[in-house]
Amino acid sequence: MNSEQCVDYILSKDRNERNKAFAFLYSSCFPKVKSLVLQNKGTRDEAEDLFQDTVAILYQNILHKKFDNRSTISTYAFGIAKNLWLMELRKRKIQISTLIVDKQEEEIETEVNVSLLHRVLDHLDGNCRKLLISFYFHQNSMKDLTAQFGLSSEQVARTKKLRCMKKLRDIVKRYHLDQNQFKL
Repeated sequence: MNSEQCVDYILSKDRNERNKAFAFLYSSCFPKVKSLVLQNKGTRDEAEDLFQDTVAILYQNILHKKFDNRSTISTYAFGIAKNLWLMELRKRKIQISTLIVDKQEEEIETEVNVSLLHRVLDHLDGNCRKLLISFYFHQNSMKDLTAQFGLSSEQVARTKKLRCMKKLRDIVKRYHLDQNQFKL
């Protein structure tokens, strides 16, 4: 099942089609969500709860036309789950020293001071913040950014990303931060 078909099934009045869509989401997304939670101070029960919350948010986003098929539905759902889990860890005041995310059977460790990174990103204007998050955290391609931000070409997207990175570097310099402060 592809993303477009999954969305159509979710919006269908046919209960069997909706069940097929949710079964597809479970089989394609839950293992990644479970892995994320288990590798980052969580339990299987928490992973199941997180996945249910993720599906509820995804469903609402589809109903309100916030999901636009620029990424796969699995990638979109995983992005929601990752953000929800980070918020949960922050709420519990758990120090996030290493967020481990499986990607293509390969474990990637990102060691950053997430709190400091968020504070710095908050100083960027909304479009730059969204563009950088979309590119670096959600790993959207230049083609995806072009469509997502209504830009005229991939080259314009690259230029905008570079300008946003320059603004981010300027903020880091303005507050006398060092790249090493972002690492834990």
